[in-house]
Amino acid sequence: MNQEQSRSSNRASDGRRVCVFTTSHDATDARVFHREAVALAEAGYDVTLFTPFGPSRIEDGVRIRSFEGIDTGEGQPPLPGVKTRVYWALDLLGELYDTDYDLYHFHDAELLPTGAALSILTNGEVVYDVHENVENVLRHKELLPEPVRPALAGAISLVERGLARATDGVVAASTDIAERFESHPEVITVTNYPQVKWAKRAADRGVVPDLGTDTGSVAEESEANEPVRFVYCGLLSEDRGIPQLIDAIERVPEERDVELAIGGKYETDADEALIERMGSGSDRVSLVGWQDTLEDVFELLYGADVGMMVFAPDPNKTRAAHRSNKLFWYMAAALPIVVSDIGNWTEVVEGADCGIPVDPLDTEEIAAVMTDLAENPEKRRELGAAGHEAALSAYNWEVQRDRLFDLYERLLGPLPAKIEL
Repeated sequence: MNQEQSRSSNRASDGRRVCVFTTSHDATDARVFHREAVALAEAGYDVTLFTPFGPSRIEDGVRIRSFEGIDTGEGQPPLPGVKTRVYWALDLLGELYDTDYDLYHFHDAELLPTGAALSILTNGEVVYDVHENVENVLRHKELLPEPVRPALAGAISLVERGLARATDGVVAASTDIAERFESHPEVITVTNYPQVKWAKRAADRGVVPDLGTDTGSVAEESEANEPVRFVYCGLLSEDRGIPQLIDAIERVPEERDVELAIGGKYETDADEALIERMGSGSDRVSLVGWQDTLEDVFELLYGADVGMMVFAPDPNKTRAAHRSNKLFWYMAAALPIVVSDIGNWTEVVEGADCGIPVDPLDTEEIAAVMTDLAENPEKRRELGAAGHEAALSAYNWEVQRDRLFDLYERLLGPLPAKIEL
């Protein structure tokens, strides 16, 4: 263990040393790193992020430690299995039990035993950051034997909430997750809205539609003869509707010049085989691969015309709109959105007047909406401009950030010298 990590009984805490740790996210993660860790560092906290993925480095004021040293290179980071993450959780406990951070902030359910142990073995406060409704995930995914899946999912959920009681705070990515921990004395909701800079950069780049003219934005004028670009960027899997998107773009009439860009990482080998086979068989589909940085993601979005996300109606998705990354990325990039008509997704896009809900299982309906948007640039401009305005005024990280800061101050007290943001 490095000397600077080890506990020193003679060293008085300054109330600002934060350890963020995860077993499944790397330092490109939008929530773990770009929003929370960077915001805490900018506010004046001394932040160290432990992740299995490398390289170790200092980036945007955050000290990144790769505890497994897995080099992701130029490609996508591997998506570790449950057994691997449990092993890494034990590894992290060995790494952290004798450290003297003021607060330990962890991001994965398998780390709950590690977090509970740290609350006993250290003097630091412990915070559990919950990204998903674990019970609904386990009920829907084929991670448990089907005959006993509901019972096991319920039992694991009880264990999760029981272990969470050993922590000092719970940070939930959406209100439905927060409701599962309502008996915890300190639970807050911090949603996945993007930083406002991405919406401002869209305006600076000239990709925001100008409703005051007949010709639209500068970008639209310069690319008038190019195809209408539909885009999806995120986790690639069958239940996220990628096969339906590929099928739908093929059903758009031949006289319409359209293309579909698909970027991200595959959830399973089976998903990769299916999507690669379908995508390679279409001259309208471009599989652009993993985007290494958030800058790369937004470069992809700024060059598109319509954002797509037609998730299947599984229980973990029905109330998940406010913990989505893509939905609000699309708004920030001034893209009209085609979204599944499930749960509160419709409520968000219709409330902001920025998108069109569709039945995610009806490929013909998806294709019809894509065709309509391809034929109507004015509709695209109106929807995109409305979403961009919502991103500037409400759906941005800056309106959520203070909730996290307030929790830290309740647990640690105010910073010795408050830094103005």
